[in-house]
Amino acid sequence: MANYFVMFSAPCEHINFMIQYPGVSRNYYIGEPPEPDEQEPEKISFLAKLFGKKPKAIERKPLLIPDDWPTEDADCVDIEINHRNVDLYHWILNQTPEPVEGPGSIFQTWFHSSHTAISLDSYSEDFAFKPEQLPGLLKLVQNVTPQGLLSAFEAWCKARGKDYTPSLNDTKYMHEEFVNFEEYLKIAIAKKHGLVWVTS
Repeated sequence: MANYFVMFSAPCEHINFMIQYPGVSRNYYIGEPPEPDEQEPEKISFLAKLFGKKPKAIERKPLLIPDDWPTEDADCVDIEINHRNVDLYHWILNQTPEPVEGPGSIFQTWFHSSHTAISLDSYSEDFAFKPEQLPGLLKLVQNVTPQGLLSAFEAWCKARGKDYTPSLNDTKYMHEEFVNFEEYLKIAIAKKHGLVWVTS
């Protein structure tokens, strides 16, 4: 079963809320209010643990959920990226398999510890870009051409030892995905939104 890379836009104040309460990005994605545990364990030192001290439960303060928190599924980018091909999409976007800095590091959040995204959970699966990072991402997406995509796909297949030579016709659908991504980013930028991505 594949794990999919699901992207959606969100206002900066919602992203800030997700940063403050790690893990609630999943609730945002499915349009449900976040429900963190009522209690959390007290943080105790290693020495205290060594001497047998048990952590007490600490009552959490109630969450002040933003009034405009979504109540239905997020409107997601129409692009089919999963754990098996996320490195290919990185290669297509950046024209290199190597790690990059800046907004081009969006896909490498799934396979490399170096990136410039904001972590939204403790499992390194959910991330975000603030609104000011999206114009740079849009520029990279707009630079994806059918021929550049094909070259990256051919190099990716060769690097993986795949006995397959893709053609321009094979990559037509993938290029359409980047065109859809471009339009999605333009709308997000016009709304002054950032971008969030989660595993689904």
